[in-house]
Amino acid sequence: MFIKPSRVPATLAALGIVPVLLLAGCAGSDAPATSSPPTSDGPESTEVKLLTYDSYNISKSVLKDFTAKTGYEVKIVKAEDAVATVNRALLTKENPEADVLFGIDNNTLGRALDVGLFQPYQAPDLAQVPQDLQLDPEHRVTPIDTGDVCLNYDRATLSAEQAPKGLEDLTGADFKDDLVVENPATSTPGLAFLLATIAKYGEDGYLDYWTKLKDNGVKVEDSWDNAYYKQFSAAAKNGTKPIVVSYASSPAAEMYYADPQPEQAPTAAVLNECYNQIEFAGVLNNAANPTGAQEFINFMLTRPYQEDIMTTNWVYSVLPSVQPPAVYEYAPAPQTTLSIPFEEVNQNREQWVEDWTSVMQ
Repeated sequence: MFIKPSRVPATLAALGIVPVLLLAGCAGSDAPATSSPPTSDGPESTEVKLLTYDSYNISKSVLKDFTAKTGYEVKIVKAEDAVATVNRALLTKENPEADVLFGIDNNTLGRALDVGLFQPYQAPDLAQVPQDLQLDPEHRVTPIDTGDVCLNYDRATLSAEQAPKGLEDLTGADFKDDLVVENPATSTPGLAFLLATIAKYGEDGYLDYWTKLKDNGVKVEDSWDNAYYKQFSAAAKNGTKPIVVSYASSPAAEMYYADPQPEQAPTAAVLNECYNQIEFAGVLNNAANPTGAQEFINFMLTRPYQEDIMTTNWVYSVLPSVQPPAVYEYAPAPQTTLSIPFEEVNQNREQWVEDWTSVMQ
């Protein structure tokens, strides 16, 4: 996902500090369901607590619309990143600090489902969401958005002809010391990039590939934020790396926030060998306000929310009826994507990350 940090004019989200190894059709109504809030006198009777990552962003007007339609006020509780968000929820599973969690993705979902972090809930408008995005048949989580993790490059340094065309190019002498990536143990885009290399080279070859990247001077950062805004030459004042693991939507975000706006985006995505992410929301087991959590998930699948996230979080809507805004002309869809079945990722993620860590230390 891609969002605009407060200190710089551009881009996206979702990274980490707590190791991932802990994570072992028809258009519907735009209004959420309107069940009444609880009637208890406690302060949380009309409050819904949302646990999410620190770069999550949504327009105040959209949240006000939710409150006007349901009577619930949203209190946002933020962890450091998407991985830390899930770990925090796992550690407080018996007495959760929120009612609903948003930010878990298809690559970190398995462990949370295995330990019963979420309670089943099927939103009324879920039928509008394509089946291939609905990974949990028990509906413990609801797909909210999608995005593609891709290489991005600095157009001031590399022309389209000079830029890498795919993963293999990154091991060559032309790109020595040029690449910054995120740690897959602490970052969801970093994990997605690792999985892309496994999908391409297989379990028998991906570590050899990473050894070549290491020998070619790859820089590893703990978070997307550090990689993009401290190392990437197109976004960091003193950045020296012209290639970064980011999102297909990043160039559109750069254009959207640029003032004055340049004739072309200062960055471009390499649209080959990207890796798709699906982000989910779920009602936490033992939530103090599960009804309010359900209402918020309903709202997340309405047109106002789905339209807003495309220029606040820089992700794609899960509703086919919601089309991207004009600025997404700078974020064309990937030409080729890589993937690993959800079940296979769940079974092997910990070992893959552990083996990667051994190679990259």
